[in-house]
Amino acid sequence: MLEKKPRLLIIDDKMETVALLMSYLEGQSIDIRIALDGQDGLRKAIKVRPDAILLDVNMPNMDGYAVCRKLKSMADTADVPIIFLSGNCSLEDKLDGFSAGGADYVCKPFLAEEVLARIFVHLRLQRRLVHIESITDSDAPRTEDEVVCEADPVIEAIAYLQQSDGEWPGLVELARRVGTNEKKLTELFRNRFGMPVFEYLIELRLESARKCLERTDLAIKLIADRTHYSNASAFTRAFRRRY
Repeated sequence: MLEKKPRLLIIDDKMETVALLMSYLEGQSIDIRIALDGQDGLRKAIKVRPDAILLDVNMPNMDGYAVCRKLKSMADTADVPIIFLSGNCSLEDKLDGFSAGGADYVCKPFLAEEVLARIFVHLRLQRRLVHIESITDSDAPRTEDEVVCEADPVIEAIAYLQQSDGEWPGLVELARRVGTNEKKLTELFRNRFGMPVFEYLIELRLESARKCLERTDLAIKLIADRTHYSNASAFTRAFRRRY
């Protein structure tokens, strides 16, 4: 029987970042391991065989890119999804991360919901891959519960919205995709964030736009288009009301 509780390895030399990530993950059904430098991260990755790795880029002696390349070169860790965490958020930095073998790249400062969404997306993809391989290797049937970690509809909904670049599929369709109904999903979002799902999506779009304004020189019209506003004026009004 496959292990139900997924294992996550955090490799980061900054204790404040580790503490922040631990606070985000509190209460989640995840076995968390910590490494405070690249060499220790390599040793622990080989020893514990994590289902996913959160990896800082800027670390002394061995940076995250070097760690990632080493992990991808070894058979035992080559298939482990690696999510980079970094304050270096230029296109070149991200391309370096993906070229090294990273599965995802999250910019600091990050939101709790964003980190959790990325983690759960990759854990579920990894468990499904293991499930497919286990079926190939054995005729014994396995249940979905044996191979997929417990799903949080809120985290899955946020992950879906992020993957679709903030495009609104409709509440009924979104609820269906995360395995619940629109009433339950609305209730979960109100309890956790104090707002319905679509209002949360607006917050997500505006936060994405804020990052674009801070980090790029894109024209307002292009940012408005990317965040699904009908025109630059509508986006500007919404942005001013929020910020």
